[in-house]
Amino acid sequence: MQDDTQAIRESIEATRDRIADTAEALAYKTDVQARVRDNVALGVETLKATAAVVADDVSATLVDVAGTTRDGVAALAERVSDRAANAADSATRFRLSDVRTFIERRPLEAALGSIAAGFVVGLAFPVSGVERARLGPAAKRLRDGAATQASDFAARALATNGSRSPRD
Repeated sequence: MQDDTQAIRESIEATRDRIADTAEALAYKTDVQARVRDNVALGVETLKATAAVVADDVSATLVDVAGTTRDGVAALAERVSDRAANAADSATRFRLSDVRTFIERRPLEAALGSIAAGFVVGLAFPVSGVERARLGPAAKRLRDGAATQASDFAARALATNGSRSPRD
């Protein structure tokens, strides 16, 4: 009988544990706020883990891109360096004697080129107030004289050609 009583007590204790677990599970199911909180916490943890994986992937990709870019820039720098060296070699081949030969063979072209270069360089710099004050009257006389010479030249050209038009 002692054994039967002990078995019944153990059976009652096991039933109480099962009932307590069942009551706890029912209480959790009816506590919507707790379940939502748990689901949100689980979602946050999942999101954090996913973000960490994505961050690692992006970091690895950026490292790869940086390496590729670094290699491309190094190759480009090498090509530019090679081309600069080739240009320097070409420039050293162009000697002063070549310039002298050109001037001796074609003095008119050299003079016109020098005048044009001087004109372009002069246009690159602005006219100062002092230059305008001192050279203004001379510049006006020069412009007026050039206009007179041009009109005289045109009149002489017309007189020389007679009544022939340029299309004849």
